[in-house]
Amino acid sequence: INIIPGFEATTGNINEIKRILKIFGINYLVLSDYSNVLDSPLNGEYKLYPDGATKLDDAKNCVNNKAAIALQRYSTKKTVAALSGKFGQDTRVVKSPIGISRTDELLTTLSEVSGIEIPKELEDERGRAVDSLTDAQQYIHGKKCAIVGDPDMLTCLTSYILEAGGIPQYVLCSNGNEEFKKEIEGLFAAYPESAGEVYIDKDLWHLRSLVMTGPVDMMLGPSHGKFAARDAGSPHIRMGYPIFDRVNIHRYPLYGYSGVINLTTWIVNKFMDILDDTCDDAHFELMR
Repeated sequence: INIIPGFEATTGNINEIKRILKIFGINYLVLSDYSNVLDSPLNGEYKLYPDGATKLDDAKNCVNNKAAIALQRYSTKKTVAALSGKFGQDTRVVKSPIGISRTDELLTTLSEVSGIEIPKELEDERGRAVDSLTDAQQYIHGKKCAIVGDPDMLTCLTSYILEAGGIPQYVLCSNGNEEFKKEIEGLFAAYPESAGEVYIDKDLWHLRSLVMTGPVDMMLGPSHGKFAARDAGSPHIRMGYPIFDRVNIHRYPLYGYSGVINLTTWIVNKFMDILDDTCDDAHFELMR
């Protein structure tokens, strides 16, 4: 099965998808797997070109594989059209597997295409992810977030925030289109009590105006959002591309049930740090 990541700069996501496929026992080809190139080991041997996982011959032969699954909707349209139209390959498009429901969709699609039932190991991982959200619910519920990034990531982060009980108050995408806007509005319609606002063709200066006049509890997005977050006094969780001012973020998956736990951990621990840093002595508790 061909796996098409799309515009994906987080090597942890690529590795997480490969781990899931190995648990299924599915033979796969990632087009293209750059995880070992962008995350090559430091083992004392210098290589100008680190060993990659996608061979040119394999890429050429990908049209003969059983099926293809694209992990992003907006960045893979031409690739999907070529595989399904020109070569007649069974091609499926799933939304980036960020959050419980989007990961469920990916696993269901893998099961349908491969004919293999979803392994119990992954069902157990789902249970642990749901447990992590349940434990953290009181810290995320009702919190307003501003989310900025590319269309495929934003649709799934918005879905995750809604699942967790938060409010995606502002969803801003400078390269989004009307199709993207309608998808976000569809998510808001499913969670009317947590509906926010979606903006396309707007930049970070517009985001700054939004968060200065209508404050949020947190911002999610790449490093460029730090200036608006600083001006507004909002905590800023780095995710997406690019990230210049934090280390090792690219190694942690946002995808899959492991990604749910990572996202929840980052967000909730940031809120708890703020609580410890700003409370008075009488409320500086050992347990939170």
